[in-house]
Amino acid sequence: MGSLLALSFLCAILLSAFLTRIVRDVAQSRGWIRKSLSDRHLEGTSKPRLGGVAILLAVIALMSVALTIALDRQLATRQAILQMLPVMAAAAISFGIGLLDDFLEVSAWIKLAAEIIAGTVLWFGRIRVLNLTSLFHSHQFGATASLILTVTWIVLISNAFNLIDGLDGLAAGSALFSVLTVFVVSLANHNVLQSVVTAILAGAILGFLRYNFNPATIFLGDCGSLFIGTLVAATTLTGTTQQKSSTLVAVAIPLIACGLPVVETTVSIVRRFLSGKPIFSADRQHIHHKLLDLGWSQRSVVIALYGVSAVFGVLSLALLAPGQGTIAIVLLVVGIGTIVGVQKLRYQEFFEVSRVARRALEQREVIVNNLAVRRSLERLSKADDWDEIVQSLHDGFEGNDFDGFEFVLEAQDSQVMISYDRWFRSAYSRGESDQSSSWSINLPLISRDSGFRGSLQFHRFDNRALLLDINVLTGELQSELQRACARAMQNSIHAGATVAQAKAKAVSVAAG
Repeated sequence: MGSLLALSFLCAILLSAFLTRIVRDVAQSRGWIRKSLSDRHLEGTSKPRLGGVAILLAVIALMSVALTIALDRQLATRQAILQMLPVMAAAAISFGIGLLDDFLEVSAWIKLAAEIIAGTVLWFGRIRVLNLTSLFHSHQFGATASLILTVTWIVLISNAFNLIDGLDGLAAGSALFSVLTVFVVSLANHNVLQSVVTAILAGAILGFLRYNFNPATIFLGDCGSLFIGTLVAATTLTGTTQQKSSTLVAVAIPLIACGLPVVETTVSIVRRFLSGKPIFSADRQHIHHKLLDLGWSQRSVVIALYGVSAVFGVLSLALLAPGQGTIAIVLLVVGIGTIVGVQKLRYQEFFEVSRVARRALEQREVIVNNLAVRRSLERLSKADDWDEIVQSLHDGFEGNDFDGFEFVLEAQDSQVMISYDRWFRSAYSRGESDQSSSWSINLPLISRDSGFRGSLQFHRFDNRALLLDINVLTGELQSELQRACARAMQNSIHAGATVAQAKAKAVSVAAG
């Protein structure tokens, strides 16, 4: 078996390199070059995007020979070899829709429909997700759930490799590490078919990379990325089907082995959802774009992401060691690494999620501050003189989230002040704090009927988050305060006081 695998791998390298050069030259001579319509592609647009054709031809030719030899040597049964027919059929469907997209513009929904058909072909060919054994119990899926999970798996992995196809050699190189990982797993599980298929696919990708690494002369194209993704996803299911179960480890190994494209796909879907953009829209916010924006060269980005793919591969191989502790450690490392990596790339969508999460943790204090203002509103609704108004403001804001406030009210037809109240925390009133980042909120108070104008101004002297709903101030407090001031003004007039005779009032209170 070892000689068969080694020979298959070497022949795949040579045949793929030979076919890639032929496909490139023919495409260039006949003008089979479609300008990229997607912003995610950074490579030049004067090169063919048909690398998948060479990989497909090399894989089909060598698989036919290698599987025939495996059958003759009794390394695999005829039934097991026939199991590869739906695998290749599904991969061919993905290749076909990708090839069409490389020549013509095909909508994302049409490509998704083709991938669903590919997954359905696998399911009817009895290449399925049948059973999931978790850390706690085993669950047998029914036909409908099995079909949905199988199709989802194919769609996820196919699109994962398609999404990272934006730099010279990136998608092909990442796929190479994933395929090599699955190859090692197939050897450990003594799965002949997986070993043969992944050895040939790895060799075909490596031969293609000879012309695809920066500076590339031919690109993988959608036909190549979708073909590789579908073939990898389908091949991993052949092993679980033979064992009549798909354990947590059996699912986790290929998922983590394809970690880079899977993370890229997941991040892209989440950030587009958060920013209100269509899920299938193209943009320049992928991982490799963010690294380029940080000043990295294309080659540096590709090599660094090769390293990330290799790390994912090693982590997935660690799952071959039995034990729930190993699974927990690997998943923890992957989770922490992904979170840190996304933070370093400075996605604004995830900063906003982090802000909302922090706000949720601080929600109790927000409620406390809101309730203090609402109790002040209750007192204001009954206030009809200046003393009650001023005391209501102190009750509501001395223990709240502002550092001070100023309340000023005067008659519209006179400069004589009716009321003035000022409060600051002791540190700010004595000038002991740095006020370079100070800001304020001003609520205007105007009433033509009652003849006054003024404002209530709140102050903050640092840039910490405001733990108070601003709508409570700009809506309810502003309206209630204006009504209270109108009542106080009318009561003053009814008591025989004129505006010109109103006593100026200044109150200054400091709270520690």
